[in-house]
Amino acid sequence: MESLRDWVLLLGGTALLSAVIGALAPPGAKQAFRVLCAVSVLYAVLLPLRGFSLASLDLEGLLQPQTQTQEAADARAQDAALLAAQITLRQEIEGALQRAGLTQLAVEVRCARFDDGIAPAQITLRGTGDRAAVLSALQPFLTAHTRWTLTEGAHDD
Repeated sequence: MESLRDWVLLLGGTALLSAVIGALAPPGAKQAFRVLCAVSVLYAVLLPLRGFSLASLDLEGLLQPQTQTQEAADARAQDAALLAAQITLRQEIEGALQRAGLTQLAVEVRCARFDDGIAPAQITLRGTGDRAAVLSALQPFLTAHTRWTLTEGAHDD
């Protein structure tokens, strides 16, 4: 069978031919004809399986696209977790800076995945503020992996 369409046409043709011949068959031959039609339809249904063998079945090939799809979904989930961590940390840092009276700073946070989880890799602050006060406000958010910079000047919101 070359295609599903050919197979469906064969099934339809077999059923139609069986109905036409059944209508024309003499009353005494109806039982034998029904058996013949059933065998013909069963043959047409099973015809696509004639070239099938378990040896030719490639299970790895069938499972590989699913694996790739799962890997892509895992990568998207990791990216989403990093983005969520960046947004949350930026909001927390902005709140800490405002509580410390440092309202003239714009915050940018870049997180990364480390052996011990997700942590801020880079915190960039733009604007004006006392460096010691900024460090004091940032202290709860700093890890061994974190670099931070303070760029003096106007910040863009």
